[in-house]
Amino acid sequence: MKKHPAKRLVSLLLAALLAFPVTAALAAGPAGENIEVFASGETGSGGGADLTNTEDSPFDPVKFADPKQGVTSAQLVIYAYDVDAPDEIDEVFLNGHSVGILTGMDEEWNTSVLEVTGDALKSLCDGQENSIAVKTNSGWIVFVRTITLVVNGGSAGGQFDRGSSTVTATLNGQEIVTSVTVTSVSGGTFGVEYAVKELDSEGNQVRQVASKSEPSVSFAAGTVHREEETFSLPEAPKPGTAYRVDYVIKDSLQIPVFTLSAVVGSTVEAGVAVESGEVAADAISVQGLKGAAAALASPTEGNATSVTLTVREGKEAADYGDILTRAEGDGHAVGLALELTVDKEVKDAAGRLVAGESGPVAQLDRPIQISIQLPAPLQGKTGYAVYRSHQGKVDVLTETANSEGEGIALSADGSTLTLTVGKFSTYAITYQGEKGGTPAEPGRLDDEPNTGAPAQTAGWAVGLGTLSVGAFLFWKLRRGVGPTR
Repeated sequence: MKKHPAKRLVSLLLAALLAFPVTAALAAGPAGENIEVFASGETGSGGGADLTNTEDSPFDPVKFADPKQGVTSAQLVIYAYDVDAPDEIDEVFLNGHSVGILTGMDEEWNTSVLEVTGDALKSLCDGQENSIAVKTNSGWIVFVRTITLVVNGGSAGGQFDRGSSTVTATLNGQEIVTSVTVTSVSGGTFGVEYAVKELDSEGNQVRQVASKSEPSVSFAAGTVHREEETFSLPEAPKPGTAYRVDYVIKDSLQIPVFTLSAVVGSTVEAGVAVESGEVAADAISVQGLKGAAAALASPTEGNATSVTLTVREGKEAADYGDILTRAEGDGHAVGLALELTVDKEVKDAAGRLVAGESGPVAQLDRPIQISIQLPAPLQGKTGYAVYRSHQGKVDVLTETANSEGEGIALSADGSTLTLTVGKFSTYAITYQGEKGGTPAEPGRLDDEPNTGAPAQTAGWAVGLGTLSVGAFLFWKLRRGVGPTR
């Protein structure tokens, strides 16, 4: 018997409603690919068709189209000659965003693997043509032979299996011991390069400290290739210093076909914990905390230091009343109050807490930058200022930096306020009025309840709407309304 049309429609609507969250959860991530941005085809020393870059005569930006798939991660792999880091600085820009500097050795060909993150990563899928440029400091020259963009881990189904291939690195005194395991799918002969880079406290590559190249390595199809290498460092590692090991497999034209990376040696960690209902965790970003943590690192070899910035609701702090009184007297309204604290934890090699070196940190030797995405009710104001109560004293931070380099900066679109601060206690973001001339109500605290994420609310609305339509049709069917046979 043929199914009633209304019943079919009800069934389809209910199936769509039930399947919606499941299909969303099962959606596959974008595929990986290797995009050959530039290859000169040269095989000799630097020159000829290679890109040549100096301060006065940089090469024209290299253009390329957006990746075919959505981008969740990306690396720029650049093969260059005669990078004399750290004196020579060859800064790489993707769509105008800096992604790091080239690293290498004097009069050598070396491969730099640069992580693409933040705004640079977002720019890869904005529908605009992409460009790569290099800025070299005065008195230096660099030759670039190949540029490859590795998207989402690289091409799937290639010569090597990424899922079962690994590189590990261990710091042993003044040596780094590496172990590589590569599963070869189709086999072949390739060049292999190791590059060991020193990283600064923020994870940026500073200089290359060791390297090794093999022009011809055979990988048998369907087998696992293993190798180990030991690299000597030029000096003993300092507390907080980390090293990155890049393992790159390349074809005869030095174009990378497979890359693996590992980071080792850092005994310093830094993190942010948001425990305030006033702002979401993803509404706060911090710059400079890792560097501050390195400055606080335990001098004892083998000890690990972690520094955590915690954000709590400021209106619950004991000294919030002092801020409110001062702000009200100055004709300011309080839009957002936060308590910022920094805690340092030191553990020995056995993982035991070192009590004498652990505890709260009231002030850093150098300021850090805390960017806060302002809640919608706090945007579009005038006369922003930040009031702080620290060790019994209330002071005011403005867009003019104080003697310690502390201050605030509002983004061009007015959505984000960045605090440059080195003291940690209770803070309040205040304003004087609304754009358009409406004065602020002195001392008022903007409390806007959080009713949930817009996307989640929209999802429920669509779901309830679908269910309502289905229920109505079912009711009509039961009443005998609609097509009949």
